[in-house]
Amino acid sequence: MAGSGDRARASATARGESRHNSEHERSRAGAIVDQQAAVTVERGIARGELRPGTDPRWVLEVLIVPSHSRTLLTGSPWTRTSPWILTDLVPHGVGTPGDNT
Repeated sequence: MAGSGDRARASATARGESRHNSEHERSRAGAIVDQQAAVTVERGIARGELRPGTDPRWVLEVLIVPSHSRTLLTGSPWTRTSPWILTDLVPHGVGTPGDNT
């Protein structure tokens, strides 16, 4: 069994490697985002705010794509209500495929 010193060295090596390997860093960052999205969606399901089976990846895309579109493609300004409109899409517009309830 590896001791805490071994884990610390492995972690330091991974951090050092990630500075030199952008693909590794993107993969690491993506895994962290995916994990956080999964936790957030699970909480939303448990509170009854999201339908069971909601895909965390779709939730991310529903939130990110409009932001990128406004910022990078259209240059449309964000209003005070834009974040509320966007986040309202998630509980009302994301669910399992074919679920029309």
